[in-house]
Amino acid sequence: MDTRDLLLRGATLVLDPSDLTMQPDESLSQYGAYLDTICLVAKSETGTTHFPSLNAPADPRNPEFFSSMARIANDIGIQVFALVNSHVDNYLSRDLNFQLVKSGGSKVQGMICPFQEAYHYYLREIIKEVIQYPIQGVLLKNSLYPRQEYCFCDNCLREFGSKIGAGRDFTMEHIKRSPNHLAMWQHWRVQQITRLVIGINQTIQEAGLTTEILVVLMLDPELQLIEGSRAHLGQDLNELRANSNHLLLHLYPWSKPFPTTNSPDYQSLTSNLEPLSELYRYNVQNSLFLWDVDSEDILDTAEQIKASLQSRYLFIQERAPPTALNRRSLHLDIDI
Repeated sequence: MDTRDLLLRGATLVLDPSDLTMQPDESLSQYGAYLDTICLVAKSETGTTHFPSLNAPADPRNPEFFSSMARIANDIGIQVFALVNSHVDNYLSRDLNFQLVKSGGSKVQGMICPFQEAYHYYLREIIKEVIQYPIQGVLLKNSLYPRQEYCFCDNCLREFGSKIGAGRDFTMEHIKRSPNHLAMWQHWRVQQITRLVIGINQTIQEAGLTTEILVVLMLDPELQLIEGSRAHLGQDLNELRANSNHLLLHLYPWSKPFPTTNSPDYQSLTSNLEPLSELYRYNVQNSLFLWDVDSEDILDTAEQIKASLQSRYLFIQERAPPTALNRRSLHLDIDI
C-alpha cells in the first residue's frame, strides 16, 4: 500500500532507518502534512541505538536517526513515540552471560535470556536516556521468550532447578512430565518478563516523567494467541494489564495470511481477542501493531478490530525487519 494512503486512514507509521528509501528529513518533508503521530526506532534488533548513548553502541550507519527525527518532528507539532527492542539484541547476545539456551543445549543468536538482571538494568539505563527526548511514549518490543523450551542457560537451570529440587539436571521433557512443574515453569518465566516491565515503570517514575510505556503483546494464531503468549512467550495478559496502562497488540507477527473480515479465520481471531475488549474496565488502553501491510484488505480488517477493541492507535511498520523470517522459524518451531 502507498504510505500516503496509510496515513490518510489514520495509521501511525513505525520508521526504522534500515527500511527508509530516502533521507529521514525528506520523509518528514514529504509526509509531514499527513502526520499527527509517528514512531521512531530508538534501539534496534541489532542492539545498537539511533541516538548518542552512554550505555549502548551507536548504529554505525544511522547513529542519530532517532535523536534528530524526534526533535524535528516535535518542533513541527508531530507526536513522537520511540520503539525500543528489549530481549532481541544481537550485539549483547554474543556475551556468554546473556545467551539464551534451548532445552538440550543449543544457543540462540540474537536474543537475551530474560532472567538476566544485569541486562534489565542495562535496558532501564537506555530507557532513561530515551525518555529525555520529546516523546509521548515508548513501545517496549520483544520482551519475551521464543517458546516454552527456553531458557535453559546455567543461571536458569540453577534458579528453577532449586524450586523443583532437580539441581541443574533436567530438560523440558522432565518439566512436562509433571503438571505442577509445568505450571511453575510458566509462572516463573512470566515473572521474569513482568519484572522488566515493573522496573521500567519505576525508572520513569523516578525520572519524574509521565511517559507512556506501551508493552507489546505478541498475538499469533500458531501460538494460540493470548493463551500461547503466556505459555510460550512468558507474556501474561493479566500480569501485564496489572503493571501497564497501555498494551500494544501485535497481531499475526509470524503467521500468514492476515485474515479478511469475511473469513472464518477472522471470526476465530475476534472471538479470541474478546477478553481484550474489557481492558478499559481496568483503566488500561490498548493499541494495535502490524507489519507487512501490503493491501487494503489487511487495513480494513485492522480497522474493524481497532473499532471493536476501542484501540487508541494503529501502529504500522510497512515492512517486517530483516530478521523476521528467522524469528518466524524460531517462534513457530519450523524449518526454513
